[in-house]
Amino acid sequence: MRIAAGISVVLFVAAIAACSSKKPPQDSNSPAYQAGKAAHGLAKETGKVAEKAARALREGAKEAHEGWKEAAREDREKRAKAAKDAKKQ
Repeated sequence: MRIAAGISVVLFVAAIAACSSKKPPQDSNSPAYQAGKAAHGLAKETGKVAEKAARALREGAKEAHEGWKEAAREDREKRAKAAKDAKKQ
């Protein structure tokens, strides 16, 4: 148990050290940098479009549910009226 805890601490410290290492400055004119920047912009735009589509889907589902409830209410009213008419005869 102590060994596992020790190994975990060492790996955690190594991960922190790796994350805080200084990176060389990026060349903003390189094709790879430009491609990464374009990909990031595209991913961000795709996220916005997906969010908009999800909103539209939620609204459509809400309308469908409301229609379902309305149809169920109308069906109950028809059955009640038919039962009432059957009692009269």
